[in-house]
Amino acid sequence: MHTPRHSTTARHGVTLVELLVVITIIGILMAVLFTAMAPAQRAARELQEKENLRQIHGGFKAYAASHKNQNPTPGLVRRGMRDFDGDGIGDRFVDGSGPEDASQNDHGAMLSLCIMNNLIEPNQLISPNEPSGHVYALKDFNYNIYGKVDDEGRPHRWDPSFSNHLLGEGDALNPGCNNSYAIMPLAGERRRDNWDRQGSSTFPLLGTRGPMDGDTVHIYLPEGGGNPASITGQLLATPGAWRGIQVFSDGHTEISDGFYPEQLAYRNSAGIDVPDNIFDAERPASGSWAGSLLKLGPDALLTHVDSMEAMSGVNPLDAEFEPLHD
Repeated sequence: MHTPRHSTTARHGVTLVELLVVITIIGILMAVLFTAMAPAQRAARELQEKENLRQIHGGFKAYAASHKNQNPTPGLVRRGMRDFDGDGIGDRFVDGSGPEDASQNDHGAMLSLCIMNNLIEPNQLISPNEPSGHVYALKDFNYNIYGKVDDEGRPHRWDPSFSNHLLGEGDALNPGCNNSYAIMPLAGERRRDNWDRQGSSTFPLLGTRGPMDGDTVHIYLPEGGGNPASITGQLLATPGAWRGIQVFSDGHTEISDGFYPEQLAYRNSAGIDVPDNIFDAERPASGSWAGSLLKLGPDALLTHVDSMEAMSGVNPLDAEFEPLHD
């Protein structure tokens, strides 16, 4: 008597070759998908950047609406000492009165003034595309310092710990920077002619920051050493390129590929209108500033200003500053 044999089907696992084929196909599909999504991702980054800039400019407009159409100017808030005995020396501080203190007109003080007035939030000053580890939102903004007097008897109107030092290293001596965006310096002919010009459609007040002098050499990695490339090429474009958004006085925005926004020009010393590089102070100052090396001319300039030094006790627009770029 024979016991019947039952046939069995052999079970085979996935071979290494089959697994590699599947992985390769998935990789190809993902590469195609990411390539197709790249334009949408860039558009989303630009939309976020534009919204932040609009909110900041909206804070400026809201401030101006309740301050005689003047955009936030710290030197008009924490003014200089008033001279009560006529000897030319300030005797004491009087809130809302006295000469403008130009040394207060750096961007850190201006933005901190806006935060203290609840016009913008600290996190709105940080680009959603920020590539620098030195640029971060100030988490512990000190609202409680408002009204407390300093050694000169002047009350604080903003938190002085807010930093706009773009090159800071995040330590006690060189604090990091609490703002991503480049802004027009509050000095010279730019300040006089354009800071409070609410309806202008031809002059940018703030925007995506860019490299020193608007020079493309600063956004390429150097060959054989030299200075490192500007990190700004990573904000809205790939390294080695620059793309940015500017907000103009009237509130409209423009996106530029390069440092010369469309239809933005300045008149040179020969009386000819030429394209304006928004990261380079190209037009020399005129009038009492003629021949000055203080970058006080009338052409557009967007940068970070961490400190301002008043150069005259008479004209608050005559102030020295150092443009900062990373």
